[in-house]
Amino acid sequence: MVCFADPSEALGWCTDSEAQSNFNRGMSLSDDHTYSAVGKTVLDALDQQIAVLDCYGVIVAVNASWQRYAVENSPGKEAPAGHTQIGTNYLRICRASMGIAADGAREAAAGIMAVLDGSLPNFTLEYPCDSPTEQRWFIMRATPTDESPRRAVIAHSDNTARRLAETARYHEHQHREAVLMASSDGIHILNAEGLLINANQAFLTMLGFDHSAIGTLRVDDWNVHDSWASILARIDGLIESRQPMIIETQHE
Repeated sequence: MVCFADPSEALGWCTDSEAQSNFNRGMSLSDDHTYSAVGKTVLDALDQQIAVLDCYGVIVAVNASWQRYAVENSPGKEAPAGHTQIGTNYLRICRASMGIAADGAREAAAGIMAVLDGSLPNFTLEYPCDSPTEQRWFIMRATPTDESPRRAVIAHSDNTARRLAETARYHEHQHREAVLMASSDGIHILNAEGLLINANQAFLTMLGFDHSAIGTLRVDDWNVHDSWASILARIDGLIESRQPMIIETQHE
């Protein structure tokens, strides 16, 4: 939620009196007259950590998930973490961020400001926010409200599971590639249309091909003794059965 963080200058499309009014009344979602009880209930039911910023970037409303996250990630886990509460200028916190999160925080500030001034229809940023015990990634989305002066709804959602799954798939792919390339057996991979999409050096050497064959040749370019229809039928059967199949071919 706030692995970010301080634009300093005021934004010219919001008057000082409007900003001060937002600050004075922005104690909770229910205290701001622009939010109905139904709206608060809906926002509090969402898993995303949500805050509403006024045109200066000051937090004027937060949902229950934001409040829980602020407490759970505070040093003592009793009071909310600093710079997460209503009345805080979220943009200033972003610009003041230091350390490894600084670049992402400033990018977040610039994106939110662009949403507030109408330069962007919305803004999305993925960022790391590790805890002492685990790696974590979040996605921040900034969406403008349809009012004047414009406000921005900031929603942070946990993207850790997807990122970990992507990392696992990447490592699995790298392992398969290493096994493929190291094998002395000729191994190749075809897509459903019979196009050669990958092959190890042993296979290429066996057929007298070089790496330019990958992505350009179909199986019938080297298996000249079988009809294209019979080759496709074998490929379809292999894909459908998902079981190993022995296919004898003749190459020229």
